[in-house]
Amino acid sequence: MKGYMSGLIIAGLMSGTLLAESAESLVKQGNEQYQEKQYDNALELYDAITESEKLSTGHVDYNKGNCFYRQGDYDQAIAHYNKAVNNSQDNQLAARSKYNLGNSYFQKGQAKEQSSPQEAIKDYEQSASFYRQALDLNKKDEQAAGNISLARKKVRELKEILKQQQQQQQGQDNKEQNEKDQEQQDQQQSQNGQQGQQQQQSDDNQQQEQQGQPEQRSEEKEQQGQQQQQEQSEQGQAEQEEQEQQKQGDTQSEQQQAAEPQELEQKPEVDPQAARIIEDEKKRKEQQMQIRIKQRQPVKKDW
Repeated sequence: MKGYMSGLIIAGLMSGTLLAESAESLVKQGNEQYQEKQYDNALELYDAITESEKLSTGHVDYNKGNCFYRQGDYDQAIAHYNKAVNNSQDNQLAARSKYNLGNSYFQKGQAKEQSSPQEAIKDYEQSASFYRQALDLNKKDEQAAGNISLARKKVRELKEILKQQQQQQQGQDNKEQNEKDQEQQDQQQSQNGQQGQQQQQSDDNQQQEQQGQPEQRSEEKEQQGQQQQQEQSEQGQAEQEEQEQQKQGDTQSEQQQAAEPQELEQKPEVDPQAARIIEDEKKRKEQQMQIRIKQRQPVKKDW
């Protein structure tokens, strides 16, 4: 983070136009303890200042915020910087308080980058906002302007990291799902293979049972075969006898037909006049047929 943390307010606490002697002494002692990095001692001295004197300026809350910031207690630092802004009409104090608010949120964001990047993004966004407010109050604060860019850069970087993590997680989820689907498919194929083996075993057993049937069935088949042969033999003899009888009947029939006399075929006589009439009528019909045929032929055009 570029720049600095706005330091202590060394000037005395103002109450109207007069300085409070005891409050000024406590502030001085507290600042000395702060410079020696005795932050707990400094806080005790700042707390000893009366409530009314603290409300009169807001400088004490600002100095207490600096103590908590140096101790790494950024939530307490933020609380006192906000009190300093609310309890003072001094724009310079407000600008320095807002700048240190930006610092505090920036430090919180850095602490959360690994454990909670989403929360870190929120803190960096708050940091950039307070740097912007400090710059609005003090247009010449180049360090505030630089820290705005730095905080926003952190936000972009974290968002890109989160995007990559989400893509990696999605890829891992897809890989696990594919492995799960493949495992289920393999199990299904294994089950199908086992069922096929069981079916094959059942077919083999059935075939063995059929091959191991008692010889009684073979004897029954042999008896049935002999009986069928006997029936076929008897049927053949009956057909042969029937054919012989048929031949005898045909021979007798031929003998009867040969004994019968053939009758002469007699044709009826035709009257000559009737024959001519029939012949003329036949010719007339043929002429009419020729006329009809000619009428059906297409007429050729001469153009």
